[in-house]
Amino acid sequence: TSAPQGKDGSAYSIMPEAKRQLLTKDFLLTMARNGISLTLPPDHPQKTLNAMRLIAATESESRLRGKLTHRLYRAYWLEHADVTDSRVLESAAASVGWAIRDIHSCLDEGREALKQNTEEAFSRGAFGVPSFWVNDRRSEER
Repeated sequence: TSAPQGKDGSAYSIMPEAKRQLLTKDFLLTMARNGISLTLPPDHPQKTLNAMRLIAATESESRLRGKLTHRLYRAYWLEHADVTDSRVLESAAASVGWAIRDIHSCLDEGREALKQNTEEAFSRGAFGVPSFWVNDRRSEER
Protein backbone atom coordinates (compact mmCIF):
# COMPACT_ATOMS: atom_id res chain seq x y z
CA THR A 1 0.00 0.00 0.00
CA SER A 2 1.09 3.56 -0.54
CA ALA A 3 -0.84 4.78 2.52
CA PRO A 4 1.26 6.13 5.38
CA GLN A 5 2.04 3.41 7.88
CA GLY A 6 2.86 3.70 11.56
CA LYS A 7 5.70 2.03 13.39
CA ASP A 8 3.79 -1.26 13.56
CA GLY A 9 2.71 -1.19 9.91
CA SER A 10 -0.75 0.14 10.70
CA ALA A 11 -2.21 3.43 9.54
CA TYR A 12 -4.26 3.27 12.74
CA SER A 13 -1.16 3.96 14.82
CA ILE A 14 -0.48 7.30 13.08
CA MET A 15 -4.10 8.41 12.86
CA PRO A 16 -5.09 11.48 14.88
CA GLU A 17 -6.45 10.51 18.31
CA ALA A 18 -9.87 12.08 17.64
CA LYS A 19 -10.28 9.96 14.50
CA ARG A 20 -9.18 6.79 16.32
CA GLN A 21 -11.76 7.46 19.04
CA LEU A 22 -14.52 8.10 16.50
CA LEU A 23 -13.69 4.95 14.51
CA THR A 24 -13.56 2.86 17.68
CA LYS A 25 -16.91 4.21 18.89
CA ASP A 26 -18.50 3.61 15.47
CA PHE A 27 -17.05 0.10 15.33
CA LEU A 28 -18.37 -0.80 18.80
CA LEU A 29 -21.82 0.61 17.98
CA THR A 30 -21.95 -1.40 14.74
CA MET A 31 -21.02 -4.58 16.59
CA ALA A 32 -23.64 -3.94 19.30
CA ARG A 33 -26.32 -3.14 16.70
CA ASN A 34 -25.62 -6.48 15.01
CA GLY A 35 -25.46 -8.46 18.26
CA ILE A 36 -21.79 -9.34 17.81
CA SER A 37 -19.73 -9.83 20.96
CA LEU A 38 -16.24 -8.44 21.27
CA THR A 39 -13.88 -6.72 23.61
CA LEU A 40 -10.95 -4.64 22.46
CA PRO A 41 -7.70 -6.55 22.95
CA PRO A 42 -5.23 -4.67 25.15
CA ASP A 43 -2.63 -4.74 22.36
CA HIS A 44 -5.03 -3.66 19.59
CA PRO A 45 -4.27 -3.28 16.77
CA GLN A 46 -2.23 -6.35 15.98
CA LYS A 47 -0.72 -6.83 12.55
CA THR A 48 -3.14 -9.42 11.13
CA LEU A 49 -1.46 -9.92 7.76
CA ASN A 50 -0.58 -13.58 8.39
CA ALA A 51 -4.09 -14.30 9.65
CA MET A 52 -5.46 -12.80 6.41
CA ARG A 53 -2.95 -14.86 4.41
CA LEU A 54 -4.07 -18.01 6.21
CA ILE A 55 -7.71 -17.30 5.39
CA ALA A 56 -6.77 -16.55 1.77
CA ALA A 57 -4.90 -19.85 1.59
CA THR A 58 -8.20 -21.67 2.21
CA GLU A 59 -9.08 -21.20 -1.46
CA SER A 60 -7.96 -24.81 -1.91
CA GLU A 61 -10.01 -25.71 1.20
CA SER A 62 -13.02 -23.41 0.66
CA ARG A 63 -15.28 -25.42 2.96
CA LEU A 64 -13.07 -24.27 5.83
CA ARG A 65 -12.95 -20.54 5.05
CA GLY A 66 -16.02 -19.49 7.04
CA LYS A 67 -15.13 -21.71 9.99
CA LEU A 68 -11.56 -20.43 10.07
CA THR A 69 -12.68 -16.80 9.75
CA HIS A 70 -15.02 -17.23 12.72
CA ARG A 71 -12.35 -19.04 14.74
CA LEU A 72 -9.77 -16.30 14.14
CA TYR A 73 -12.35 -13.61 14.95
CA ARG A 74 -13.04 -15.36 18.26
CA ALA A 75 -9.31 -15.76 18.96
CA TYR A 76 -8.60 -12.06 18.41
CA TRP A 77 -11.72 -10.24 19.63
CA LEU A 78 -12.92 -12.52 22.43
CA GLU A 79 -9.88 -14.48 23.63
CA HIS A 80 -7.29 -11.77 22.89
CA ALA A 81 -4.96 -14.36 21.40
CA ASP A 82 -1.84 -13.17 19.60
CA VAL A 83 -2.84 -13.78 15.98
CA THR A 84 0.64 -12.72 14.89
CA ASP A 85 1.95 -15.98 16.40
CA SER A 86 2.13 -18.83 13.86
CA ARG A 87 1.30 -21.34 16.64
CA VAL A 88 -2.00 -19.54 17.23
CA LEU A 89 -2.72 -19.68 13.49
CA GLU A 90 -1.88 -23.40 13.33
CA SER A 91 -4.09 -24.07 16.34
CA ALA A 92 -6.98 -22.15 14.77
CA ALA A 93 -6.64 -24.13 11.55
CA ALA A 94 -6.48 -27.44 13.42
CA SER A 95 -9.59 -26.52 15.45
CA VAL A 96 -11.66 -26.34 12.24
CA GLY A 97 -10.23 -29.58 10.83
CA TRP A 98 -7.44 -28.22 8.65
CA ALA A 99 -4.19 -30.05 9.25
CA ILE A 100 -1.45 -27.76 8.00
CA ARG A 101 1.86 -29.50 7.33
CA ASP A 102 3.98 -26.38 7.09
CA ILE A 103 2.57 -23.06 8.25
CA HIS A 104 5.23 -21.06 6.40
CA SER A 105 4.44 -22.70 3.05
CA CYS A 106 0.76 -22.17 3.71
CA LEU A 107 1.32 -18.48 4.44
CA ASP A 108 3.40 -18.15 1.27
CA GLU A 109 0.49 -19.65 -0.70
CA GLY A 110 -1.88 -17.28 1.07
CA ARG A 111 0.37 -14.30 0.30
CA GLU A 112 -0.26 -14.62 -3.42
CA ALA A 113 -3.98 -15.36 -2.99
CA LEU A 114 -4.40 -12.32 -0.70
CA LYS A 115 -2.52 -10.13 -3.16
CA GLN A 116 -4.83 -11.25 -5.98
CA ASN A 117 -7.93 -10.76 -3.80
CA THR A 118 -6.76 -7.26 -2.85
CA GLU A 119 -6.05 -6.31 -6.46
CA GLU A 120 -9.50 -7.54 -7.49
CA ALA A 121 -11.14 -5.60 -4.65
CA PHE A 122 -9.39 -2.36 -5.66
CA SER A 123 -10.28 -2.92 -9.32
CA ARG A 124 -13.93 -3.30 -8.29
CA GLY A 125 -13.91 -0.06 -6.32
CA ALA A 126 -13.10 -1.11 -2.74
CA PHE A 127 -11.57 1.68 -0.72
CA GLY A 128 -11.27 0.04 2.68
CA VAL A 129 -12.78 -2.52 4.97
CA PRO A 130 -15.30 -3.87 5.17
CA SER A 131 -16.02 -4.11 1.45
CA PHE A 132 -17.98 -6.96 -0.06
CA TRP A 133 -20.05 -7.78 -3.09
CA VAL A 134 -23.36 -9.56 -3.47
CA ASN A 135 -24.34 -10.58 -6.99
CA ASP A 136 -21.54 -8.41 -8.43
CA ARG A 137 -22.85 -5.32 -6.63
CA ARG A 138 -20.79 -3.65 -3.94
CA SER A 139 -22.59 -3.59 -0.61
CA GLU A 140 -21.89 -1.10 2.12
CA GLU A 141 -22.06 -2.04 5.75
CA ARG A 142 -24.78 0.49 6.47
